[in-house]
Amino acid sequence: MQFNVYPEAHPSKHFRVLEVTWVRRLDQRDTLPVSVQPSGAIMKPFIPNPKLDLVLERTIAVSPEKVWAAWTTPELILQWFTPAPYKTVGCDIDVQPGGHSEITMESPEGERYPNIGCYLVVDEPRLLVFTSVMVGGFRPVAATNGAEDLPFTGRIEIRPSDDGGTHYRAIGIHADEDGCRRHDEMGFHAGWGAALDQLVALMS
Repeated sequence: MQFNVYPEAHPSKHFRVLEVTWVRRLDQRDTLPVSVQPSGAIMKPFIPNPKLDLVLERTIAVSPEKVWAAWTTPELILQWFTPAPYKTVGCDIDVQPGGHSEITMESPEGERYPNIGCYLVVDEPRLLVFTSVMVGGFRPVAATNGAEDLPFTGRIEIRPSDDGGTHYRAIGIHADEDGCRRHDEMGFHAGWGAALDQLVALMS
């Protein structure tokens, strides 16, 4: 397997090269991205644990660049992030590793739910990882979000499809089975799926 490292600066300014190649799992049914950083360190593909993680996976008719923009541009996040009839009323984000994220949702009755977190990985336009158990600067905190203050890490994987669209995979990563079960019962798939439908409608 060949990994190539290039000297050009990466657009995010946090990585210098990154060529993404694809590795085939042992069962030969799927391929997963691998990133190589300038140090030679390999960012291994993430394989969800079915007991601890929730996965929403689709192929959508929106380019990876537009999906990335939808996840990282405050003006766009305000328009799609929260499933209707709830809405997004605030977005204060610093999209870089260690950057803060505060996205506020509002119920039809006017009750507000701030979602506070920290970005862990920003690899444009392929991978965005964030967590609810840190704030800016990687400082640990108790989770504060609209999911009953549930501690979790979110992973958004974006890779091009053959038709110009995007293979999109969103993963909710949890510390234990109880947290995973709670998030599932709160409607992870329905809620994140409805939000994705709104993203597609906005960016198409």
